[in-house]
Amino acid sequence: MAKLLSSFELLVKPIASAMPLLPGGDRTIVQAYLLLLSNLNPISEPEVALRLKFTVGGMPLNSRKLLTIFDPGTGNQFDTLDVNGKTGDLVLPSGFTGLFWLQSDLRQPDVLPAPPNKPNLEIRGYVEAEVSPKSATSNVKLLITPQHRSMFFSSLTASDCNQKTCLLSTAWGGALIEFP
Repeated sequence: MAKLLSSFELLVKPIASAMPLLPGGDRTIVQAYLLLLSNLNPISEPEVALRLKFTVGGMPLNSRKLLTIFDPGTGNQFDTLDVNGKTGDLVLPSGFTGLFWLQSDLRQPDVLPAPPNKPNLEIRGYVEAEVSPKSATSNVKLLITPQHRSMFFSSLTASDCNQKTCLLSTAWGGALIEFP
């Protein structure tokens, strides 16, 4: 059974280009959705496999311009969402914390640069989580922290970048979620 986690917003677009008095006013934002997941089950318990589902306007999010990154503490695993807006299995050992990241794939040729005042990517929706049928256990306690991480570029080089992180509210107002 899927449980509602939070809302999300993904952006790649120019901002503040109409504000000539703002220093560095011609800037582009790249905003990603991050989810910190801590498996609170005792280390003696089996690992859990989770799936996240992203929904926009009542439809599964399906875009070739997006990529997912998951690091359960053993290195980055790159993937994409399937046609149902779901991730592949995110395997998280008991006692471990992993970081999930969904963002625009900046390697796509039509993502950057954007024409002035026209967004390349602006997606808003909500996220659900479920235990995968392939999981070694269906009983899990998770501590979750959803957030947006934004990068602001004056030019499209990593040396000219500022970042901001914003924590998001969960659907139930807490950080602990339990399955089943």
